[in-house]
Amino acid sequence: MRSGDILRRVRRICRALPDTDEGSPFGHPWFRVNCKLFVSFADHENKPCIVVKVGKDLMGVFLEDPRFFRAPYIGQHGWVGLRLAGSIDWEEVEELIRGSYAKVATPSSRQPRARRKGSTRAPLQSARR
Repeated sequence: MRSGDILRRVRRICRALPDTDEGSPFGHPWFRVNCKLFVSFADHENKPCIVVKVGKDLMGVFLEDPRFFRAPYIGQHGWVGLRLAGSIDWEEVEELIRGSYAKVATPSSRQPRARRKGSTRAPLQSARR
């Protein structure tokens, strides 16, 4: 499966979740919920991959599987990458994406941020309503 086809399928899974949007500020697509990253699509060692949040407590379990790797820059916060090469288990991919979404889209993140005392800036809002 080509990288573009894999991205289309990842995109379909991510966009089916509430309050999500997509961007690409660093040259590769990422998906957010209420302005918080929950999936990044990139290349790792010239293979397509997704980067998801699994949490620090479960990270070691995932890293025992050679398909997974500690995500650069954000791995210390409980993020892992999954290489999407060869036979892809799309049920697993969807479960990982939904799990990351659930970790990031906490009830508190669904509320607009409160303004600091004296601040004139409006609270952050979801880019897509």
